[in-house]
Amino acid sequence: MTEKEASRLWCCQARHEAVRQADRKVMVSCIGSGCMAWRWDMPANEVESQKTRYGHCGLAGIPEWT
Repeated sequence: MTEKEASRLWCCQARHEAVRQADRKVMVSCIGSGCMAWRWDMPANEVESQKTRYGHCGLAGIPEWT
């Protein structure tokens, strides 16, 4: 997935006290390459642009593409 797609997902490893905004909990989203666990699927020099560069959460293991 792209970093933009990942930013829409909740991070299960986020550790913080519940953040409240207008009396509701705010989800902590994936920060993509800003996280030490983020893994790129291809080196930067092998993709046409950063917008099409794909990666994944390294904590989830290596994706199995079938």
